Formats: sequence, C-alpha cells, structure tokens
Amino acid sequence: MTFTLESTAFKDMEMIPTKYSMKGGNLSPSIEWVDIPEGTKSFALIMEDIKGPLGSLMPITHWVLYNIPKNMNALRETVTEKELLECGIIQCKNFIRKFNYAGPAPPFGVHTYRFRLYALDTIFEKGKIRSKSTLKKMMKAHILNIAELHGTYSSRP
Repeated sequence: MTFTLESTAFKDMEMIPTKYSMKGGNLSPSIEWVDIPEGTKSFALIMEDIKGPLGSLMPITHWVLYNIPKNMNALRETVTEKELLECGIIQCKNFIRKFNYAGPAPPFGVHTYRFRLYALDTIFEKGKIRSKSTLKKMMKAHILNIAELHGTYSSRP
C-alpha cells in the first residue's frame, strides 16, 4: 500500500485545466488520497509552484491547509472557506497574502505545481500557525508520510 494523492481534474504531470487557474475560474481542483498511514491524526496540504522564478529553492505558495481531519480522504472541487472551517480545516496565507486557494498564474513558460499532502500524528492548536514556513517547522517532527501530485500550467495555450 502506498499513500497516494490524486485528482479527477488532472493526472500526475499533466496540464491543469484553465478553470483551476487565476485566468480561469480560480476553482480549487478535487483532491483525493488513499492508503492513509496508521497513526494519522490530521493532514496538511501545500500547493506550490516549483518552477517559479527561483525554482524549487523558493517555491511560490498557492494554497496551504492544515488540521484536515483524519477521517477525510478528499477535498471536493471548489471547496469553500465555510466548508473548510466547518471541518476544522485552517488555511494559511498564499503568495498574494490571502487565506484561500490561488490557482496557477505563471507570467511566462510552463510551470510545475506540486500538491503535497502530509499525514501527521498530531492536530495543531488553532490560531498558532499563519504561514507555510511556520507550519513546516511545526510539523517537522510529526510527519508520518507524504503523498505528491504534480500538474503543469502555461499562461499561453
């Protein structure tokens, strides 16, 4: 069994449809995961542009969620902030300093977007984490496994 992250919107390393981009509807894609590691108490999801101006050294943050409940195995397409909050899921700031999903928006070329789901052995106290960097520090000693999904996007057809 392998902890796996998938989407019905696109396959790994395929082009992300425009409706999920900032040029399109800026809709969050559906995300599903299988084979959850034993001992998981919550999940965290980070979506980053790993082919941005500084490449993987300084990925651009598009979406950060944590305290995703252990009994969840999916986020539906166009999940709303209200739905996330009702489940206890917390969002951190993205690259445009908003607490929500920010779809692909490369200024040029083809960029690669990494969705990384962390299975964690803890649940974090609400209000303590507001940024991706703080989340990464806090979860470092609590990661049970990581699943990844990559999509590409170009601002030009």
